[in-house]
Amino acid sequence: MKKMIRPAYLLTVKTVLLLLACCAFSGNLLAQPLAKGALPAARKALTAGQISSSQITRILTQRVQRTRVDVTRLLPKHKEVLFDEELPASRILRWPSKNLGFTLYPNVAFWDKLSAEDKRSYFLAANNRAIQRLMRERTQAMEQLKSLLPRMWNEKITFDNQPAEKQLVASIPAQAKYILLGEEHNQQPVQVFVSRVLREYRAAYPDRKIILLTEFLPAGIKKKNSFLQDMKEFAPAYAQVFSTALGSGMQVHGLEPRCMYYDDGQAEVPQANQTKETFDLAILPEAIRLRNKFWLEQIKYFRQQNPDAVFIIYAGAEHLSYSAPFSVGAQLPQQETFSAHVFKAVNKLDKECDFVDLLGDEAYPFYTVKTLSWEDAKLRRAAGFDMRFSVSKKDYSLSKKRKK
Repeated sequence: MKKMIRPAYLLTVKTVLLLLACCAFSGNLLAQPLAKGALPAARKALTAGQISSSQITRILTQRVQRTRVDVTRLLPKHKEVLFDEELPASRILRWPSKNLGFTLYPNVAFWDKLSAEDKRSYFLAANNRAIQRLMRERTQAMEQLKSLLPRMWNEKITFDNQPAEKQLVASIPAQAKYILLGEEHNQQPVQVFVSRVLREYRAAYPDRKIILLTEFLPAGIKKKNSFLQDMKEFAPAYAQVFSTALGSGMQVHGLEPRCMYYDDGQAEVPQANQTKETFDLAILPEAIRLRNKFWLEQIKYFRQQNPDAVFIIYAGAEHLSYSAPFSVGAQLPQQETFSAHVFKAVNKLDKECDFVDLLGDEAYPFYTVKTLSWEDAKLRRAAGFDMRFSVSKKDYSLSKKRKK
């Protein structure tokens, strides 16, 4: 299997925030028929406790095996669009703690009736189904993007030399109610840029109600000031983002499920070269699907409470990309959404930020463009963003208080 070069926003970085960055779908584990008519009966019996634990284990084990075979059948056609952690996992090495306030499958009635091992099997089979969808959708998105590269290169907008944060705020439509800031994790210039964008947007719209919703805080956190005080010690650039938002009169709420934010679940994933790699559970396709689904539920809840507010959604770029499988950005109202991606400036040896760079390569060197955008909405959706910024440490360094 050809190893695909990983764009920057898909790097498997374990952040100092205990965040497990970066994308996925599964349907119900038992969504494919075991035999005609057997599935509804099996679900009903499981929920009612009328099926033995050994039968449950056998059904789930078979489901893992069958879905893994389904992925294997698709691999020859789609293998070049998968990253290492997106191959079928063989086993769960560590499971998120059940004491953190959220479960992975809150809407599955029989979830709590499953044993610990059966829950692992449920997830593994669901992850295999997520991989199937991911392969199909990413292949389609990359084929479309590749066909549009000549137009994208020729029709890219030329921007003036004003600061990037001013370029962004000036480009956001006044009617936008969802502003997506998709970042490359753990790069201080990126977080400094985001801080300046928040300040610039508040200055442009001093009377608007603005709510910052973010992957980088756990959902339901109440004592934000003490939490941010601690964050200043181990993640000062992220702390600056949230301090800027609060200081600008914005509400700040976390999106991440606590069982993902605080706990390092892990899985073993066999590779094409016969080795076995260990990955954080949170970056497997099914985990990304579940995380994005949870975020959307949180966004819907806050929208019901704040119908007229502007939501700034700050997370990893792949979670928000219009063209990514399971994307949050693709599921928000298109006419009310504006998405910007931001990465640390790259060099010639490390020039891939995303799939635009990966497919463009040297024929269409988008990596040389500091601010990238197009007038045509079709090109923006195919790229996955409305604007993309490459920011340098020279221009966006974290300020430090001088010692007296």
